[in-house]
Amino acid sequence: MRLLWRDTRGAVIPMVAITMSALVGVTGLGVEAGLWYVQKRQNQTAADLAAISGARELEAALGYGLTNASAGVYSDICSLAQQDAANNGFPSNVACPSTCANPAPGQVCVNNPPLLGITAGKTAAVEVITNQQRPTLFASLYLPKVTIANRAVAIVAPPTTPACMLVSPDLPYQLTGAPKYKSCKSGFSICLQGSANINAPGCSIVTDSQQPDSIDFTGTGPGTKMNTSPGGLITTAGNVSATGSPNTTPTIQTYAPIVADPYKSTLTHSYLTAAMPTSSACTYTKPSWTGNCVVNGSSINAGDTLSANTQIAGGLTVGGTLNLSPGTYWITNGDLNIKGSSAILECTSCTPGGAGVTIIFTTTQVTKGIVGGISLGPGGGTLNLNAPATGTFSGMVLIQDAWGLPATTTWDNSTEQGSPTETLTGLVYFPASQMDFAGTPSATGPQCLILVVGALAETGNPSLASSGCNSAGLHLLPGTKVTLAE
Repeated sequence: MRLLWRDTRGAVIPMVAITMSALVGVTGLGVEAGLWYVQKRQNQTAADLAAISGARELEAALGYGLTNASAGVYSDICSLAQQDAANNGFPSNVACPSTCANPAPGQVCVNNPPLLGITAGKTAAVEVITNQQRPTLFASLYLPKVTIANRAVAIVAPPTTPACMLVSPDLPYQLTGAPKYKSCKSGFSICLQGSANINAPGCSIVTDSQQPDSIDFTGTGPGTKMNTSPGGLITTAGNVSATGSPNTTPTIQTYAPIVADPYKSTLTHSYLTAAMPTSSACTYTKPSWTGNCVVNGSSINAGDTLSANTQIAGGLTVGGTLNLSPGTYWITNGDLNIKGSSAILECTSCTPGGAGVTIIFTTTQVTKGIVGGISLGPGGGTLNLNAPATGTFSGMVLIQDAWGLPATTTWDNSTEQGSPTETLTGLVYFPASQMDFAGTPSATGPQCLILVVGALAETGNPSLASSGCNSAGLHLLPGTKVTLAE
């Protein structure tokens, strides 16, 4: 018995058995806790995207002067936030509106303004709170359930660098009459040739193209440059191609986020043509056209003055001086051509930041329609217009009808030859055009010249600006405005 008592062989086996049981339990508890954190991360993604979705809807409402108190706006914010939460794995059965700070398990609350945190009470923010309960396994002796709570806040803030130039290759249909960009790389979005110089201080130059030649510097020389300093950015969703060393301030950010076209959902065919005259109700007492006219462009003479709310059918060629009264003009089924050094299109009674002109390129054909573009030159030409600061088309000076037209519609491109002179204030919107800039467009009065195009080939020296857009009547500018705040 004494020998047996002192025999230690096999004593480690029960110790190992006891220790292994504890290790297995601790390991299981660690794995289970890890699963809780994985689920919390997934729920946080759902909350983040839900808050961003709600804030995007709020951004659109604010662009139309609405608030969260306006009829239906909050319900839309709430339902879209809940929809995005469900799309990312967190469905909820709570009907909107669902303002609350403590949602029940399995529910999503959407608050505008937020109820909690540093953004509480801010009407430009959307708060999303989620709650989920999970049963436990290894921890069930001590904790039968675990609550996984998440919260996210997205805010709509004025961008520090709105885009003065947005080049979006989201072309609606088929282009015709493409300019000859012989030296530009295939698939370019912005192509700078020779000594082109794009100057946009304080705002950004953005292209959404994801092509490797999205921004193409062809034949880069010492005069070829892009400048958005101070404060502006130059970004592309793709990459840059360059011959030589391009001169950009600041350095171009590649593979950047896409910036949405803020006008795409608004400037539809029906919206742009709602007030367009469709029958001739005007008189011509030389040199003035008066009334709501539908006039063939070939009937308009140099030295004439056109009254507002006129449809110019078949396009318009300006060879001398043509004066427009303040108001809206529709050029249907044709282009605006300003030819020769003596050709001038202007509004002598317009005032930057006050009365102005909007020219809309559209079509009256239900099939195989042609939406025109603008051509300046050869031999120069002068275009001197500013947008109206108020009204339906406030802040908009040259607009191409691109969205909501029949699939058989085609669009003409816009070109410049020689050295035309352009003084423009407001939005120049040609999303279905490849534009060829050879001149030096710039703003007058309130510094506001915003360009949205499908593609741009540049040999001139445009100066873009956004600092005076609010005074010019353009309150919605391209730019990433929604960010996560909490």
